[in-house]
Amino acid sequence: MNSVYSPEMYYNRMLAFLRAYRPLTKTYLARNDLLTLVRSLWYLGIVDHKSRNYYWKIMRKSISHYQGAFSEVVTMAIYGYHFRKLFWSPKLPIKLEEWLSGVTLPRIVSGSAPEKLRV
Repeated sequence: MNSVYSPEMYYNRMLAFLRAYRPLTKTYLARNDLLTLVRSLWYLGIVDHKSRNYYWKIMRKSISHYQGAFSEVVTMAIYGYHFRKLFWSPKLPIKLEEWLSGVTLPRIVSGSAPEKLRV
């Protein structure tokens, strides 16, 4: 998952999408959209040091070549940030057995059920 949502690969996929995308209607920004844009500029363009260069690159490309898809670009950039937060792992993937070794499951004695399961 680290490579799928790495900033470079994600933004390259965004560019590929923009090359093929043809919006059917023109979109207009609402007040809420403007707030989202400002927050996106702050968090993705300034605070997030891992992907800010790619963010600014895709924003420049969107403004210069794909103005009709600008809101989609901002939305996809936010999705990418969200996916990186969910799936980014600084460690190598561990084996299922190693992960389960740290999990303690409740022990059920034969013939009795936990209090919450009794009817």
